Amino acid sequence: MKNFEWHDDLDTGIELIDDQHKQYGRFANAFFKLCYNDRDPRPELRKAFDFLHAYAREHLTTEEALMEEYDYPQRAAHLERHDYLRKWIDDTHERLKETKQLSGDFLMKINYVLVEWFQEHIRGMDHRLTRYLRQVAAERNDSKLLRMIKGIFSVGDDVRKK
Repeated sequence: MKNFEWHDDLDTGIELIDDQHKQYGRFANAFFKLCYNDRDPRPELRKAFDFLHAYAREHLTTEEALMEEYDYPQRAAHLERHDYLRKWIDDTHERLKETKQLSGDFLMKINYVLVEWFQEHIRGMDHRLTRYLRQVAAERNDSKLLRMIKGIFSVGDDVRKK
């Protein structure tokens, strides 16, 4: 199984979103660590996935609120991918509760979505969203959005006044 590793190409420049992505990765890695347990890991896996389930839903809601608030033009396509992940997480959450035997294939599918799928989503859709948010912040001089952007603007920065 592959762990969720943070790479520079995952950084979006929006501190709130990056912090949530990193926390998601920590929860995913805690889940994967339990998969290597010698004893029956199902109770612990279920509990760890409970955290992932709740946290992923919270994160998606955060991004969706930003898309709505700032009228993101690619919102429908982004929401479609969020709906896929939300459904997959809900289905996997239920399957983990009900299953008596955890197969290697099932755990590999979980690993694929929690690491590969999510990282590709960040590199693609989330980067497009955050580029848009940074552009809006600069054009509108939106102080709320400017505070979320790391390393680009600071409170007294003259660039914001353009």
